[in-house]
Amino acid sequence: MERRLAAILFADIVGYTRQMQADEAATLARVQACWDRLAIPLVQAHKGRIVKRLGDGLLVEFASAVNAVECAAAWQAAMAAPEWTDGGAGGEPLRFRIGVNVGDIVVDGDDILGDGVNVASRLEGLAEPGGIVVSGSAHDQVDGKIAARFVALGPTELRNVEHPVRVFRMLLPGEGTADLPLRAPADAASAAAVTASRAAPRWRIALPLALAGIIVVLALMLWKPWSDGDAAAPAVVRSGPATAEGADRADRAPVATEPGRTAEGTGDSAKDGGAGKGLVGSTLDSLKKIAPVGDGSSAPTTDCAPNDAGQGAAVQLDCNR
Repeated sequence: MERRLAAILFADIVGYTRQMQADEAATLARVQACWDRLAIPLVQAHKGRIVKRLGDGLLVEFASAVNAVECAAAWQAAMAAPEWTDGGAGGEPLRFRIGVNVGDIVVDGDDILGDGVNVASRLEGLAEPGGIVVSGSAHDQVDGKIAARFVALGPTELRNVEHPVRVFRMLLPGEGTADLPLRAPADAASAAAVTASRAAPRWRIALPLALAGIIVVLALMLWKPWSDGDAAAPAVVRSGPATAEGADRADRAPVATEPGRTAEGTGDSAKDGGAGKGLVGSTLDSLKKIAPVGDGSSAPTTDCAPNDAGQGAAVQLDCNR
């Protein structure tokens, strides 16, 4: 079975059944005249192949998307002639809806099948009477290559088509750029599908923005840039200025960390213990030399003396207040 890529045009008469019921013979004669004098010559002029007639519809294959869309535009422009707009059976003008799609098709003898044909048929049903609707694949092929303008209708659910299809409405000569509404689908389910598909792009934009806002708020709550930060360790406040000699000696004083060891040395407890007592005594002497504060009155003093707890014990201070 042969496959190929093709541009498919599907045209359908508006109100055909109603006109047939009003005057069957007159309607058949009028439609046949339209095929012979308008549709078939236009298809041939744009190098298309008429695959088959479907009562009030026509299925046409083109090798070029540009030829297919230009044929559709010429078709609808020609239908503005008085012989087609004057009231026929029941006083109703002869009008077409046209859909164009570019897609993969299956060739079965002289017939063509597949999703490419199905999409073109569904697009025709979305067109206004006298209008043209094309798929996104067809629009991509003709954009910038023909003198035509299009209005994007967004991704649209089509009956019996698995994925939404991007849809564009072709503006005919004399029409504005306003996004005119689609013809209402035949049933409520199809109408809901079209409405949902056209609203979907707005949610695709709004949802990422909402998630980004939530992430920013959570980050600020965890970071707390307005807080004072971590509490600093309390500073030692001295009641008066210390002498340079005392400050230097105090900075070099070791701190007892565990029995028998200081921060600046290791060894057995007997050796370190003697050194510890001497250093503590020197530190106390330096602290006693701190100048008095205020108006000359002496600051309260604390009498402390090293207390040797014994061999191998840490140096302690015995303070009497």
